[in-house]
Parts: sequence; structure tokens; C-alpha cells
Amino acid sequence: MPAIVHGCAPPDGRRLIALTFDDGPSDVTPRVLDVLAAHGGRSTFFVLGRSVPGREHTLQRAVAEGHELGNHLFSHTHPGWLEDAELLEELERTTALIERATAVRPRLVRPPYGEDSERVAAIAAGIGLEPTVLWTVDPKDWRPSEPQRLAEHVLRAARPGAIVDLHDGGGTDATAEALGLLLPALAERGYLAVTVSELLATRAIARTRPLRATDLLGDPVEQFGAWFADALELGLPRPEAVALATADAEARPSARMVLLKDFSAAGFVFHSNYESRKGRELADNPRGALLFHWHALGRQVRVEGAVTRVGEAESDEYFRTRPSGGRIGAWASAQSEVIAGREQLEQAVAATRARLGDDPPRPPFWGGYRLAPEQFEFWQHRDDRLHDRFRYRLTPSGWVRERLSP
Repeated sequence: MPAIVHGCAPPDGRRLIALTFDDGPSDVTPRVLDVLAAHGGRSTFFVLGRSVPGREHTLQRAVAEGHELGNHLFSHTHPGWLEDAELLEELERTTALIERATAVRPRLVRPPYGEDSERVAAIAAGIGLEPTVLWTVDPKDWRPSEPQRLAEHVLRAARPGAIVDLHDGGGTDATAEALGLLLPALAERGYLAVTVSELLATRAIARTRPLRATDLLGDPVEQFGAWFADALELGLPRPEAVALATADAEARPSARMVLLKDFSAAGFVFHSNYESRKGRELADNPRGALLFHWHALGRQVRVEGAVTRVGEAESDEYFRTRPSGGRIGAWASAQSEVIAGREQLEQAVAATRARLGDDPPRPPFWGGYRLAPEQFEFWQHRDDRLHDRFRYRLTPSGWVRERLSP
């Protein structure tokens, strides 16, 4: 459930706008940077990997001047024409080029043409690229056009929280000139140009807020869904990351981070190797506890209940959506077992690929688990450690909600 962002209106009504640039760096990029430096404001540049060699200094300048870099894949091939493994390779290759040039690892990603965004988002999230950023305003500056018309297009569509898709590579020379007209006009209207991450961070200003019983839904699964949607909309990195606590037959606990893959009234689903430590503990003591923590929102959610394996068909369906490398890794890794070194793992990966190819089936020792909730706690940050806490308990007559002391 990776985040896909189109725009993000600041909750306090501030007139912030994100001007983003695709397909660079190119000979146009320094001119764009000159205009931004002259008029103020920061932008996000979605970098095309193949354009980086020979222009590393341009990316270094962008970072030094306070701009943000994102990943725009390597070749600008339509994502729908790429296999999962090819998409992953393009993302990793571009990230490595950006990081090598600037010592800054990009966090955001934008698919070329904005296409196949859900699949790109799922694969990109697996290597820490999240959220996937689209746009709300597209003046199509990659086509020949008069700078004045480009600037007027953006001004007509400008709204607080808008994300504008411009191009510093593969477009026309009109973009930099249009930017020189656009920035002062936006400033006259009270707008400030910020990076995408700065725009998304404005949603965190309401971290301290009251949580009243009247704010909560009667069904805790629906309440979780509402809070999870808030985390997704904010563009938090990995909002589906959750701490899973288990205990062995002698009640010795252990915890680790896993990724939530689905949730419903039936339960919360994650996946693992059945022979891992958590798999063995769940076999001996089939109960678990989940803890979600979204710091920017000042929220935590705890979920406790019995854990069972999901059906084989459900595990198979999810496994087919994983990138090829992740499927091969599931076969090659004897999770939680001691190994001699990294080389042993890499040899196992190579041997698995040689034996099963790039599209292996799900291993019989790997699959999904579902935690069926019996208890929830919703926690909202308040000042002076006087946090708001509400617990839902499942009883024979349904869910009972109670306020807890902080």
C-alpha cells in the first residue's frame, strides 16, 4: 500500500506550491537554477539516470542551493514496457548515480509519463523510494510553446498544495524563461515555492491535537483505516511498516519490523518465512501484537490477537506481485539461521536463480499470516505527556470502547 501523492493542501491554508522538474539534468537545468536563485524558492528535480554522467556538478549545485532530488528512472522508457526486474534495475541504477554524485540518497520517485504508478510505487517502496509523486498541474512545457502562455497556464491552475510538472530536460528552452515570469507572479499572489517534501511535511503541523470519543468510529478496523489513510495522504515513508511482537512457548518475547500488506475485518496480513524465528514462535504460541507509529501525525495504533496462516492461494497471489529479486531471495535465504558470511547468501541467490529462473513459484516454507484483532488501542500525542488513549475490546456482544489514562 505505498503512497501515491498528487497534491497536498496545507491544513493551515498557507499558499505553498511545489514546482517540480523532470528528465534532467540537461543544459537547461543551470538556467532553471539561475532563475530559482534570482527569485527565491526551492524545487524538486526528478532525475533521469541516463542524463547524470557528465552533469554531476549540476546535481551538486542543486543540492547545495537547497533543492530536492527525486528518482525518475534511468531510460525514460514507459514503465508498462518494463518487467518488474527491469523497473527495479532502473530505479536502483538511478538512485546509485544520484547518491554517488551528491552523497544524498533520493527518497521520492516519479514514473515517466506518470504511468503505471501503482506498480512503480510498489516496487520503488521496496528500496525506500516513497512516496511516488505525480502532479496536479501539467502545462506540457515539453511541447513548443510561448513562455508567457506556459506561465499563465500554471497561474490559472495554481492552488495551495499544487504540484506542478515542468521539465528541465527533454523539453524546450521556454521553460526557464517561463519560470522567470511565473515566480514573481506567484509571489505577488502570496505563493511560496517549496520542495515536495516540504509541502508534504506541512500536514504534520497537527501532530498535537485532542482525540475525543466523538472523533472515533464505532468499528476499530474502520477507525484504523481512517488513520492509515491520513498517513498515506501525508506521504509518510513506509506508513505500512509495523512492529510485530511474538513470544515463544516459554513466553520469551521478540519483536521486529514487518510490512502490512492488507487489512480488513478479518485481520491484518503480513508475510514471512514460516521457518524464521517469528514463524517458529507463532507455531508454538500463535498470538501477536502489532504497533504502528506515525510520528509526524503524533499517533500510535496497537492491535493484539490470534495469528493464523492465510490460505495457500492468497499467499500465492501476493507472492506473484513481488519483484523477481524478492521472490528469489525468499527461496535463497534460510531466514534467522546462522551463515558463514555474505558470500554464502549471494551464492545461494545465484544457485536459486540458475535452478528456478527469474519467475520462481512461492516456496512451501513461505507465506502470509493474518492477525485477527481482539483488542485495539488508538493513541494521540498531547502536550505534557497527557496523551489521549482509547481501547477497543472485542466482547461477545461486539466492540467496547474505553478511555485509558496516559
